[in-house]
Amino acid sequence: VLEIGENQKVFNLILKADVAGSLEAIREMIKAVPQEEVILRVIKSEIGEISENDITLAESGKARIYGFRIKTSSQLAELAQRRQIKVVFSNIIYELIQTIRHDASSLLAPEINRQNIGQIKILAIFKNKGNQQIIGGRVVSGKAEKGSLAEILRNREKEIIGQGRLVQLQQNKKSVNEVAKDFECGLLFESESLVEEGDILNLYKEEKKKKSL
Repeated sequence: VLEIGENQKVFNLILKADVAGSLEAIREMIKAVPQEEVILRVIKSEIGEISENDITLAESGKARIYGFRIKTSSQLAELAQRRQIKVVFSNIIYELIQTIRHDASSLLAPEINRQNIGQIKILAIFKNKGNQQIIGGRVVSGKAEKGSLAEILRNREKEIIGQGRLVQLQQNKKSVNEVAKDFECGLLFESESLVEEGDILNLYKEEKKKKSL
């Protein structure tokens, strides 16, 4: 029985190869792939061309089929396409393993890198409309950037009471993309939580980076 950890995902695959030696070499290389986050589970491995049974199994097992130094008929290729089963062929073991790693990496959650930008102190609330507020504030550290994400900090303990996004930014009643430290600004802030005078908006950006096995 395959034990799956709480944060692990499973990538099912079917292997078909020309000879037993190739099949064994591929299986051994798959075992060597790091599998802390995504488990590579071979649900079938056998010698010979791809059959209709392989396609049916791939469909029921939500698997992909990988063939090494084999071919398949145009009828079966069309059947796989109709059933939306991905079939990959290769004549080089290293390339086949790289393809399997790449395909399985699609199950990995992206790595999120956070970059702190600056802080705005809220000086005035001008208008509330649904989940949007028109606010006046002063940049007390770093800078303010249009489109930034924000944490709403309240009280001396700087407790996070909500999150939102800086939709628009104005300086001297003109729309701008950023405002420097010590300058006042107007902003359209979007959040499910209402901000109050004295709150701090902790501005940051997030960059998503694809991970790979």
